[in-house]
Amino acid sequence: MACEFSNCHVAMNRSRLSTVLIGSAQTLLWAALYYSFPALLADTHAHFDWSLPLITGAFTSFMLMMGLAAPFIGCLIDRGLGLAVLNASATLGGLCLLALGAVTHYWQYLALCLIAGLAAAGCLYEPCFSVLTRYRGAQARSVITSVTLMAGFAGTLSYPFCHYAVNKLGWTATVQVLGGFTLVVTVPLFYLGLRLLRQGSDMTRGRYAPSRSKTRLPVIDRRLFGLVAAAFSTVAVGHYLVISFFIPGMESSGINAGLAVQLMAMVGLMQVLGRVLMLFAGNRLSALQITMVSFACLFAASLLLVAQQQFWYLAFVFVALQGSAYGVTGILRPVLLRELFGKKGFGQISGMLSLPYMLCAAATPLLGAILWSVFGWPSISLVMVVAASCGVLAIAAVARRHQQTQVRATTSPKVAVGSHNQ
Repeated sequence: MACEFSNCHVAMNRSRLSTVLIGSAQTLLWAALYYSFPALLADTHAHFDWSLPLITGAFTSFMLMMGLAAPFIGCLIDRGLGLAVLNASATLGGLCLLALGAVTHYWQYLALCLIAGLAAAGCLYEPCFSVLTRYRGAQARSVITSVTLMAGFAGTLSYPFCHYAVNKLGWTATVQVLGGFTLVVTVPLFYLGLRLLRQGSDMTRGRYAPSRSKTRLPVIDRRLFGLVAAAFSTVAVGHYLVISFFIPGMESSGINAGLAVQLMAMVGLMQVLGRVLMLFAGNRLSALQITMVSFACLFAASLLLVAQQQFWYLAFVFVALQGSAYGVTGILRPVLLRELFGKKGFGQISGMLSLPYMLCAAATPLLGAILWSVFGWPSISLVMVVAASCGVLAIAAVARRHQQTQVRATTSPKVAVGSHNQ
């Protein structure tokens, strides 16, 4: 009895340490590999004297590569190469940041952004959550929540550090410090956390050994998958419109620049708060039910953004709803996929879902800039209302389709449907 209690205690400590290490690594990876690009946007422009469209175009290429590479990364994870992919991608990301310090021509900068996008596709949330879901199964929800609670502060770390480092060290030294720190600190943290994750898993080495056989996407309900992809793509549209145009939009509505920046900074804090609130929901609600509530909050937030143009103080309520709801949806994507489609072929399904999401994320700033130049801020807020409305309709259709699927599976066990693909 004492031996069993001791083994259980050791397993719990290993699980907690693994979560802390992976969460820390994700925070640092997001801060260095993702947020450093927008954080250094103005400094990159000043350092190279390239036009802002060229620099933002490179970041768009970064996000496009993330989306295009996601299905391939998912295939590798399903073949049992998840841990190797995560570690190798984090290392590649650090090397890209180091190499940026030696860039002298735009084509070099663009090429490194593309490679960094490939690295990010293999080590940030989507592949990490796929591996966590594969190892932890039904318990992955709490682990993913803990990781995202920590990583929610990545932007809070990245922006002040980049601002301070550029002023003290210069642009070249800053990106080299980010790359060196990633290689020396972040990658070892990630490696140790993933190793503990595997040791603490109930999956045997044989069941999770790398496989040379080509994995095939399991038979799923394609209509249901299309509805899920459409729903989360609308989230990408709304979120990246906020990231790109919220501050100038608030200024055009009469809010001073200082308050607008503070409101934008609160979005990240609200994301963390939303994830904390989700922890209290626990197992009382399914992932689909919480997702539906989150989409309703995003829709309400979009209406508040329109009304804010007449009542400026509603911007605070908008930030609270938008930030917290988006923070929750970020966690729920992998959990919802497992709830709807099961665990077989999870990496491929997750990668396929992230493709339209990242394509929308990459295209939204450019399309938003065109709307802004022609119609101004009101057009941006109206697009957010339309996107949020489509998201609510899509997630409602997901719930209805899933319910119909369950009924058919109960009455006719021979029917093969994606939502019971275990």
